[in-house]
Amino acid sequence: MNVYLDDFHFNDGEASCQMQVSMNLQSENISGEIEVTNANIGRMFILAAQKNDLLDGTLNSKILVSGTLSKPTGSLTGEISKGTLAKHDIHDVKVDVRLLHNIVYVNQFEGKQGDKGTFDLNGSANLGGELGLRLVAKDLELGIFSAAAGYDIDMVGTSNIVADLKGTVDNPFAEVLLTATGGIRGSTFDLLHGHFLLRDWRVNVEDLTVQRELGGKTYGASAQGYVPLRALTAKSKENLPANEQLDLTVSLDGADLSLLPVISKQIAWGIGDLDGAVKITG
Repeated sequence: MNVYLDDFHFNDGEASCQMQVSMNLQSENISGEIEVTNANIGRMFILAAQKNDLLDGTLNSKILVSGTLSKPTGSLTGEISKGTLAKHDIHDVKVDVRLLHNIVYVNQFEGKQGDKGTFDLNGSANLGGELGLRLVAKDLELGIFSAAAGYDIDMVGTSNIVADLKGTVDNPFAEVLLTATGGIRGSTFDLLHGHFLLRDWRVNVEDLTVQRELGGKTYGASAQGYVPLRALTAKSKENLPANEQLDLTVSLDGADLSLLPVISKQIAWGIGDLDGAVKITG
């Protein structure tokens, strides 16, 4: 027995959705097409009962579905002409994602951010196994990262990122290379360079260096160590085992006091040479 849903459509303000879907009740085979026009992304998350504080905008897309209820296949193509990510402008976003044999193929997820920023994500993700995704972003507004993480930090400037996500869904491995120029909390820097590895739910800070030139001399500070993700979500009085506590060493040899506002908002300004190191644990 087949069930047909022919030419079903509805409107929500300026948004419209039109679908044609059929299903065989015995074999559970499904086939159909859904077309969405001017859909508000924020409202879509609300209808799906999913929390979303990051992404907003208007989506136009076409969704094709096939396969069976237990093993669906399909594709989503579309675009976000104008939207926001962490309250920062994104536009001209194009999407081409396909689902086949429980693997999500990101053929295209690219767009523009701000005046000259671009981002491009592609690869695949086996929902029950291996990951293979790469993100390349250029000239993104630096403040987008602190805003996405939920921190109210005054950041200006731009950044470039290359991030590879591998491993599995249950135990992902990621490598991130970051370079940036700009300023944090009113303290400017000429170069910020970071190399991070995510392994076993712990972020290893392979290298985090910030540099600034003053009076013809280059000053800098660097940090190495690791930050377990568990340490970021633990309550203030919660006792964690040693392998779940952060362990960072910040080297200030060759630094200048003007870099300190980057580290702490309690420091408004500073000037003069600085040497030493700071150990951060807990």
